[in-house]
Amino acid sequence: MSVIVRAARNLAANVGNGFEHAANRVLPPQQRERALENLRSFSVRNPRLASFLAAQTALAGLPILLFLAFAISTLFASLVTCVLLGVIAAFLFTFFITGFALFFLIPSVVVGSCAASIFFFWGLVGYMILQRINGGETPVNPGTDIGDKLNKLTGGRLRDLVDQADSDTQQESMALAPSQAETLHMDRRNEYGGGDTGAHLEKVEKHVKKSEGALPALHRDILVKERNIIQKLT
Repeated sequence: MSVIVRAARNLAANVGNGFEHAANRVLPPQQRERALENLRSFSVRNPRLASFLAAQTALAGLPILLFLAFAISTLFASLVTCVLLGVIAAFLFTFFITGFALFFLIPSVVVGSCAASIFFFWGLVGYMILQRINGGETPVNPGTDIGDKLNKLTGGRLRDLVDQADSDTQQESMALAPSQAETLHMDRRNEYGGGDTGAHLEKVEKHVKKSEGALPALHRDILVKERNIIQKLT
């Protein structure tokens, strides 16, 4: 029992010390002493008014203090409740909105990931197919390995067809060259009056000498053949 009484006394002393410390911070002791002196002098000068105010303060002051304490505690509890409810409402609203947005995010991510994977694998397959066709070399000289594959698929006939086309082109150019030479010779003979073959031959000789390394081989061959034709005609 004595322990409980001692604990109650210690608690009361601590509460009293706390109130005293708070009162000292709000109203220092010098100001309290000055206020008490003013109150004593007022009660001495006006005893009736002082007794009336003392009775009113003793009987009506306590309910007013309790009402003020109730109002302050209600305001504090309301603020705390509003803050807690606001935080809870904010979290709930955020979870609801983000959960609703996940219904759009997850399918978009899945579709985008699948599309990217499909494009990647198709590109990889195409690259491996081209690498396999081109003999496993990257980069490949255009036309070499693919031409060899096509030649093998045709049994070697593709190379024969290409060679035959090249030989036909050369024969046509060689067959065309004499006719061009003869035409050029006749035109130049007409320029020189049709009979001055020596002057024409000198002109052709000069063109042949100047054409060495300057004109294409086909044009130079035409000039040489023209010179040979002139020599035969003379």
